[in-house]
Amino acid sequence: AGAGFIGGAGGAGGMLEESTFEMAVGSVFTVTVGAGGAGNNGVNQRGGKGNNSVFSTFTAIGGGGGGAGNHPNSTVDGDGINIKIGQEGGSGGGGSSSDNPLNGAGGPGTTGQGNIGGTGNGAPGAANGAGGGGGKNASGGDGAAGPDSGQGGSGGVGKNSSITGTSVGYAGGGGGGAHGNPGNGAANSPGFGGGAAMKYNGNNVDGGTNQGGGGGGGGYANPPGITYNGGNGGSGIVVIAY
Repeated sequence: AGAGFIGGAGGAGGMLEESTFEMAVGSVFTVTVGAGGAGNNGVNQRGGKGNNSVFSTFTAIGGGGGGAGNHPNSTVDGDGINIKIGQEGGSGGGGSSSDNPLNGAGGPGTTGQGNIGGTGNGAPGAANGAGGGGGKNASGGDGAAGPDSGQGGSGGVGKNSSITGTSVGYAGGGGGGAHGNPGNGAANSPGFGGGAAMKYNGNNVDGGTNQGGGGGGGGYANPPGITYNGGNGGSGIVVIAY
């Protein structure tokens, strides 16, 4: 899920595809569909990590939460980790921005399931955008810098699948939070369930339900100095075709 206050976007949930799976007649399996992480607002709060989706021995890892917006100072959690850094996950969350070099890097993705999140910009004295969340088929984009507004990084592209009989996009990363008026939030990964980060005129977009998309990062308008929530991550899905 996305974090608020120029926060990093949520990474997509991990995407696994298996072409063969044998089971005995009468077998019973527990299927777990992971919920998306909760978006956060304000300083010093990372976006929530998504929950894993599980079938038999297969586990798709939930998406990483976006790095916390805590402009301008770096803050560490109880484990000594800089909370501006995006969290690891199926795909990693984007890092948050700063107007000093204490910006956050993107979180790592899980091999075979997703990609790393984008890095938030840390150009001194500038309005900087946060990093986009990673997606199944691409890393999240890095945040940009500008004198009055900074664009957030785009969400990493997901992947289409026709396992349901219809082509559906899954596992797209969310767009990173933007800084400034009229700084636009990053685009999501269209069709893959990633949530777009808005600029300053509304709530940020949640990840797509049953698509495993990352939530958009929260923006900041200057003026009037309003912050917005990060979007919630989208829930996962387990599909069995035979």
